[in-house]
This record gives sequence, C-alpha cells and structure tokens, in this order.
Amino acid sequence: MLYQKPPILEAVIDFRFSKVDTISDNKSILMFIKKHEGVFVKSEPLHEHSVVIKTEIGAESDVHSDHAHVGYRLTDGSDTKVLQIKHKNFSSSQLKPYTTWSEFRSNTKSLWDSYVEITRVENVERIGLRYINRIDIPSNHFAMEEYFSLYPHMDDQLVKESLSGFFMQVSVPQATKPSATGKNARAIINMGLTPPALDGHTSILLDIDVSAEVQLGSNSNDIWEILNHFRTVKNTLFESSITNQTRGLFK
Repeated sequence: MLYQKPPILEAVIDFRFSKVDTISDNKSILMFIKKHEGVFVKSEPLHEHSVVIKTEIGAESDVHSDHAHVGYRLTDGSDTKVLQIKHKNFSSSQLKPYTTWSEFRSNTKSLWDSYVEITRVENVERIGLRYINRIDIPSNHFAMEEYFSLYPHMDDQLVKESLSGFFMQVSVPQATKPSATGKNARAIINMGLTPPALDGHTSILLDIDVSAEVQLGSNSNDIWEILNHFRTVKNTLFESSITNQTRGLFK
C-alpha cells in the first residue's frame, strides 16, 4: 500500500560477498569512490575495534587491542543517501524522505553494477532488505491494540501506567524456494519504544529485516527478483502488524 506520509526512517539493501582485497590497499575501491564523488560528497573511513584478553592462573592478564580499517561510508550532500563498503559487504541506504521502491532499487542497482565492474566482485552470498519505520502515535496514553496487531500483551494488573519502555523480537522463517529466495530465508521483526519525535506523542520503531543465503553471480538478475520478493514479504508483515487507525496516520 502506498502512503502519502510513509513512516520509513531508513531502507537498506545489503549484499555480502566473497572478500575483496584489504580495503586500505585496494585501488579499485578508491576508483569506485572517485567515480561517484559527484553524488557522494563525503567519504569517511570505517574502523572496527577489538580487544582480546588472555588470562592464566598466576600470571598477569595479557590485553591486546586492534584498530582495523574495514571500509568506507559515503554520504550524499543531502545526507539522505548512504553507501557503506566493507571487506565483504555493500550496503545501500535511503534515509527519510523515502520516495518509491522502484527509485531506491534502481539507484542501488546502478551503484552495484558500477561496484562490480570496478572491483570484480564475483559472487553474492547473502541478500538482505531492511526497513526501519518510526510510528508517531499522537498520544501518551493509548491501548496498543488500537494501533498494532503485533504488540507485547501484559495484564492490566501489571501495567497500571503507560509503558516507559519495551522491546520485542519475532523471527519468522520464510518458505525456501532456491530459484527465488535462496536458503535460510528469514524475516526478523524488531519493535520497541524510542524517544518521541514530537511533543505529546509516543514513538514506536517497527524494524523489519528480510534476508537469505544465496549463491549467485554478482550480475545475476535473480538478485533483484529476490529483492522484489523480499519487499512483498516486508509489506505483508508491516500491514499485518498495524491497524487501520495507524494507517490513518500516514495519509
């Protein structure tokens, strides 16, 4: 269903693939960034920090820390399009305001095709589609069932005031169709309170992440058919999680 004011904070298409050479030494990655610097005006290095502690009886602990350069985060001038490139990941994000699936999909495909051409990525091992929604309820006191079909149920004797916080997760295996969704296809729904965006409102995040393991060539059209299927799954789960009263907030 198309909404005039969709509650989408961020949409993400994510690919995991066979490891490219170390990011900091890979000239092809820098070539890709250079090619698209007209769109992505900001480029920041991504680092991962790790700490390993080894202990032995009667000896001092040996602490080793590592600071590794693992990729880049590219952002456009409006801070609404973000691309993260890591050793094994390509992650394209559209932040609010979200326009249409066809535009987001087309933009991501154009970037991915360019990335594959320059870096010679051969195989995709995992495909993911994630939508993070923030639903702003115009009240501080309301019954969850008025706005959601999916919600944590608690007896009135346990909750005498409004909830100050909650988090719930539902994992839903998806039918496995090798030609369409790969294997271990799964949808994960995360739901919880988040600081209100508006005075007198209650803000709730509804985060839907659909993914599957695959073995596909990086130029395979099946990648995009799978993403279309995931979008259908995401839409079904989203619409099944809310009520008509919530839908009215998006018009």
